[in-house]
Amino acid sequence: MNAASSSLPLQSHRLVNKICGREVADVGEGQYVTIVNGETITSIDTPGFDDTYLSDGEVLERIAMSLFTHYKGGHKLSGLLFLRDITMGKMTNTALKNLDMFHHLCGDQSLKNVMFLTTKWDKAFTPFAQKHEEELTKNFWSGMIELGCSRPKRLGGVANYSSGIVDPISDVIAQVLKFQPSWLLIQRQLGSGQHILDTTAGQKVDQDLSLEIKKTQDSFNSTLAQIEKSHEDTIRAALRDEADEYVRELAEAQEHKKASEVSFEKVMKAEEERLMKVEKERREKEQEEWNNKMYRYGIDATGAVLGAGGWMLFEVIGMQI
Repeated sequence: MNAASSSLPLQSHRLVNKICGREVADVGEGQYVTIVNGETITSIDTPGFDDTYLSDGEVLERIAMSLFTHYKGGHKLSGLLFLRDITMGKMTNTALKNLDMFHHLCGDQSLKNVMFLTTKWDKAFTPFAQKHEEELTKNFWSGMIELGCSRPKRLGGVANYSSGIVDPISDVIAQVLKFQPSWLLIQRQLGSGQHILDTTAGQKVDQDLSLEIKKTQDSFNSTLAQIEKSHEDTIRAALRDEADEYVRELAEAQEHKKASEVSFEKVMKAEEERLMKVEKERREKEQEEWNNKMYRYGIDATGAVLGAGGWMLFEVIGMQI
């Protein structure tokens, strides 16, 4: 990625379009590219934790794989947008988990590249939204802001811009493009050879999953105790159904935990092989172009001058023609 490029992890194609103020090109693997004021912007669409169809371990795996691919390619992230729908009510446990995991992924050093962005101001009752924004900033975001995060900006409709309620899209992009590109904590940790479960974010996911397993196991044990004490057949039958559900949940949680320990290694190995193949093809192409250039100047691929009345060998690596 050159000096005129930036990367922004975002949530959806439509939102990327809105933030960039234009249609962006889908280049695959959840990535979109567009040009704004001469800047080539690559955005990365990421799933959130507590996804309906993916376990937290699978979500972390997908995010980590995408970020690590950029790390291997030498592409630092310029900015990260943490999104919050301003029409939503109080912070839920899921929202708090997403914020906590986001912090663990970034690390304190990269928070200077983070901007909080509240959305849907065009759908909100302004006094309510302003109060909610104050609560978010004071009670949930202040710690990260003190460590370097930008104070929240607002995204809404055209009418909101003219009234001064929200920030122009151009201001959001302009500020992000001024950030100094950096590596996130999880990129540095994976780059140093750490297994995903040994990273700060991985340990957090593992701890949460272990806690979930313990709570389910405790509930299961409590239900078994109630079955032993109960003498009513109807109650005992209901409790057995409840116990069966806990058994299912336990098996599912333990399977997720086990899968998290091995799947990332397989994905990483496959990605390493893919990158090696790409690099090999690149080198072969460069070598072919080099050989063609040398042949035009009467030099074969071994570095020997042709037709000069004899052989003269010399080092051609790094030679410029």
